[in-house]
Amino acid sequence: MSTGTPTPPFTPLFNPDEVKKQAEPIITLACPLLRELVNHGSHAFVECQAGQTGGIDEALGPLRLYYQVIEMIDGVEVQLREVCVYPAMTALRSAWEANLHQAFIHAQGDRFSEAALAWLVASIKQRIKGLQNKHPAAHLRPDQVAVFREQDLKLIEDIERRIKGLEAALREPHVRDLAQRIGTKWYKAFGGGKNLFELSVHMDRLAAERAAAGGEDETLLSRRQAYQFLSNMYSEVIHGGDFNRFVTEGEGGKAAFIGFRDPRPIVQVASIAAGTILESTRLMVRKYRPDRNDDLVAWYKRNVQQPYLELSRINVNTE
Repeated sequence: MSTGTPTPPFTPLFNPDEVKKQAEPIITLACPLLRELVNHGSHAFVECQAGQTGGIDEALGPLRLYYQVIEMIDGVEVQLREVCVYPAMTALRSAWEANLHQAFIHAQGDRFSEAALAWLVASIKQRIKGLQNKHPAAHLRPDQVAVFREQDLKLIEDIERRIKGLEAALREPHVRDLAQRIGTKWYKAFGGGKNLFELSVHMDRLAAERAAAGGEDETLLSRRQAYQFLSNMYSEVIHGGDFNRFVTEGEGGKAAFIGFRDPRPIVQVASIAAGTILESTRLMVRKYRPDRNDDLVAWYKRNVQQPYLELSRINVNTE
């Protein structure tokens, strides 16, 4: 069966092979590094799961967030390998936000258990809200009456059954009090601010206080700067409003479109990705497997330190 001749790309606008050649120095450094971090994280996740002793509900939040970080950084590595840098920001922001929540839980000290359960409560409440919005009658006015089809009634029954199950979980003795005090932005109750930007600023402040007190500041990147990079640029990218990277000056001063797979932010994306999963792994191992911390340090020095430090020294020629 003939499939026809494949259509070649219009290379002035879309030339993946040439873009990959331009970005080869960072690809050959960053992608093996991220793959190593993800591979190691898969082992660390299982070990931390086995090492949790505070009860499964308490561990669910940190474990779920760590899982998210590993999964999303895996996606970032796959996309950076093909120089799909801007699409990679979606997965990177997801990983970074998960790690921000995770780091805040770990920063609570004696209130770690409470904070971990608060995250779980907030997640359940968010899930309930999402199910309520899917209810066919959710957006009816009080003076409206709906007539539902049989399949609608089955959907309503399923939604209401799931909501009741989640509401019952919030009445369990170990989370009942938290469920009365915690909203979907659970970190507000622990002084983390009222949104993710304020939470990132708060976490940077904690790091600065540790450093001023003579403690070891192991934060691998400025959370505020990472938030601004990912939030501002990500928002523009995802909504198609980032005109600065869309249009450039071509020959003779005429306007031209920037080619697909623009590699310019690849170093910053790779650096944030590596820093995010590194911190996430360190937090989890120290909490749930402190007996493996020396192994973690040795692995970092052996497999990670040198390529991670080299990331910031690489310039990609994108002319």
